[in-house]
Amino acid sequence: MNNPYGNLNQGSGNGQPGYPQPTPQYAQPGYSYPPPPRQAPPPHYEQPGYVSYGQGAAPPNAYHPAPGVHQANELSKLADDSQLWLMVAAGGFWFGFGFITGPLGWYFGSQIRGKYRALGHHPCSSANWAWGIGIATTLITYLGIMFVAGLLMMALGFLAV
Repeated sequence: MNNPYGNLNQGSGNGQPGYPQPTPQYAQPGYSYPPPPRQAPPPHYEQPGYVSYGQGAAPPNAYHPAPGVHQANELSKLADDSQLWLMVAAGGFWFGFGFITGPLGWYFGSQIRGKYRALGHHPCSSANWAWGIGIATTLITYLGIMFVAGLLMMALGFLAV
């Protein structure tokens, strides 16, 4: 049987054993493919210390946090604090202490949101809710107090007449 790929154990004539010789019916005499043109790399690749993407190291000017600052611990602490102030603001409103817990939830929710942004992250939802519920609780409580005080003044005014 005739093998169109040649004998794999037979050399190609250029000193490399194991490569088949092309069959004469498909070979083009005198033609060889030119090597691809070599392009010079852009100048910033030639800087010392530069490592391209996928090489396993970061560029030399990468951001490194200060020693002792571990961002994951700080983010989890901020998430815990925001959940605490969310419960304080909501629970305080529910139990009638909104005049105290509303402004505290508003203030600390705002502080936690600012810390998230300083770290380069979006605030977590519980920080946003603590801030929002603090604002809503403060407004509802103080407007409710002013409404009740206004009703008392009107009632006392009608009784004095």
